Amino acid sequence: MNLSPNGGYRYAKRVRTLLQSSKLAKASESTIFSPPPKFFVLNSEFRILFQYLLILITKAVNSSLKRKSFSLLLVGLALKKPETN
Repeated sequence: MNLSPNGGYRYAKRVRTLLQSSKLAKASESTIFSPPPKFFVLNSEFRILFQYLLILITKAVNSSLKRKSFSLLLVGLALKKPETN
Protein backbone atom coordinates (compact mmCIF):
# COMPACT_ATOMS: atom_id res chain seq x y z
CA MET A 1 0.00 0.00 0.00
CA ASN A 2 1.43 3.33 -1.06
CA LEU A 3 0.85 6.07 1.53
CA SER A 4 2.63 8.89 -0.25
CA PRO A 5 0.66 11.97 -1.30
CA ASN A 6 1.13 10.98 -4.95
CA GLY A 7 -0.12 7.46 -4.29
CA GLY A 8 -3.57 8.16 -5.74
CA TYR A 9 -2.07 9.64 -8.89
CA ARG A 10 0.30 6.71 -9.30
CA TYR A 11 -2.54 4.26 -8.78
CA ALA A 12 -4.74 6.07 -11.33
CA LYS A 13 -1.86 6.11 -13.80
CA ARG A 14 -1.30 2.38 -13.29
CA VAL A 15 -5.01 1.66 -13.79
CA ARG A 16 -5.08 3.85 -16.90
CA THR A 17 -2.18 1.95 -18.48
CA LEU A 18 -3.82 -1.37 -17.63
CA LEU A 19 -7.10 -0.21 -19.18
CA GLN A 20 -5.36 1.01 -22.30
CA SER A 21 -3.73 -2.37 -22.76
CA SER A 22 -6.95 -4.30 -22.21
CA LYS A 23 -10.22 -4.62 -24.05
CA LEU A 24 -11.75 -1.99 -21.78
CA ALA A 25 -9.70 0.71 -23.49
CA LYS A 26 -12.60 1.29 -25.86
CA ALA A 27 -14.72 2.47 -22.92
CA SER A 28 -15.08 6.18 -22.57
CA GLU A 29 -11.88 6.98 -20.74
CA SER A 30 -12.90 10.58 -20.29
CA THR A 31 -15.80 9.58 -18.04
CA ILE A 32 -13.75 7.04 -16.10
CA PHE A 33 -10.89 9.39 -15.29
CA SER A 34 -12.66 12.74 -15.25
CA PRO A 35 -12.27 14.67 -12.01
CA PRO A 36 -15.20 14.33 -9.61
CA PRO A 37 -17.73 17.14 -9.35
CA LYS A 38 -17.11 19.64 -6.58
CA PHE A 39 -20.06 18.19 -4.64
CA PHE A 40 -18.12 14.97 -4.09
CA VAL A 41 -15.00 16.68 -2.75
CA LEU A 42 -15.85 16.17 0.89
CA ASN A 43 -13.96 16.44 4.11
CA SER A 44 -13.18 13.18 5.90
CA GLU A 45 -15.89 13.45 8.58
CA PHE A 46 -18.66 13.99 6.05
CA ARG A 47 -17.25 11.25 3.81
CA ILE A 48 -17.36 8.75 6.70
CA LEU A 49 -20.93 9.79 7.53
CA PHE A 50 -21.95 9.55 3.87
CA GLN A 51 -20.45 6.05 3.53
CA TYR A 52 -22.19 4.97 6.73
CA LEU A 53 -25.53 6.25 5.41
CA LEU A 54 -24.98 4.43 2.12
CA ILE A 55 -24.32 1.20 4.02
CA LEU A 56 -27.49 1.67 6.07
CA ILE A 57 -29.56 2.39 2.94
CA THR A 58 -28.09 -0.63 1.17
CA LYS A 59 -28.87 -2.91 4.10
CA ALA A 60 -32.42 -1.56 4.32
CA VAL A 61 -32.99 -2.09 0.60
CA ASN A 62 -31.56 -5.60 0.72
CA SER A 63 -33.72 -6.60 3.68
CA SER A 64 -36.78 -5.04 2.03
CA LEU A 65 -36.12 -6.92 -1.18
CA LYS A 66 -36.05 -10.14 0.79
CA ARG A 67 -39.53 -9.32 2.09
CA LYS A 68 -40.68 -8.26 -1.39
CA SER A 69 -42.17 -5.11 0.11
CA PHE A 70 -39.63 -2.84 -1.52
CA SER A 71 -40.45 -4.11 -5.00
CA LEU A 72 -44.14 -3.52 -4.30
CA LEU A 73 -43.28 -0.03 -3.11
CA LEU A 74 -41.41 0.64 -6.35
CA VAL A 75 -44.37 -0.61 -8.39
CA GLY A 76 -46.68 1.62 -6.38
CA LEU A 77 -44.46 4.63 -6.91
CA ALA A 78 -44.20 3.90 -10.63
CA LEU A 79 -47.98 3.67 -10.98
CA LYS A 80 -48.72 6.70 -8.81
CA LYS A 81 -50.07 9.62 -10.81
CA PRO A 82 -48.27 12.92 -10.31
CA GLU A 83 -50.24 15.46 -8.34
CA THR A 84 -51.38 18.51 -10.26
CA ASN A 85 -52.31 21.71 -8.47
